[in-house]
Amino acid sequence: PVVQRELKEGHEIGVHTYTHEAGQIYASAESYFKDVCRVRAKLEETFDYTPKLWRFPWGSANCYICGYKKELVDRLEKEGMEYADWNVSAEDSVGSPTIESILQNIRKDCFRVEDPVILMHDSNSNKTTLDALESVLSLLQEQGYQFKTLSERKKPCHFGG
Repeated sequence: PVVQRELKEGHEIGVHTYTHEAGQIYASAESYFKDVCRVRAKLEETFDYTPKLWRFPWGSANCYICGYKKELVDRLEKEGMEYADWNVSAEDSVGSPTIESILQNIRKDCFRVEDPVILMHDSNSNKTTLDALESVLSLLQEQGYQFKTLSERKKPCHFGG
């Protein structure tokens, strides 16, 4: 129901991973590629939606992929997919975040970058991000920000780029 609602509301769905187990997905370029394709196939079969984006767990500069990142990026680009990183982090997946700490982390970096992409995590074990979301959206709207999909950006958000 959540993915259906997101699609109905015009949100863009990207691939993160199927397992999120570093030892499994990052064992090789092939294992990571298969994991992304598994999620993509599930989205296509279940929702008739073909994702155009994926996000590396721990970002595109993680130590797991340094030996095969280019191969992987090239291969997934041939499949019509682009990867996305972030340039602002809510730091909501470490420690015991509070609504105020999430807002503070976003305020700290959001207004320093030209076109912010904010990393936030939602999960059954972390309800604080959802609790903070309305305040985050209000903060950004008050500053004149608009919300668009990652594919609508002028250029992709990549670390170091």
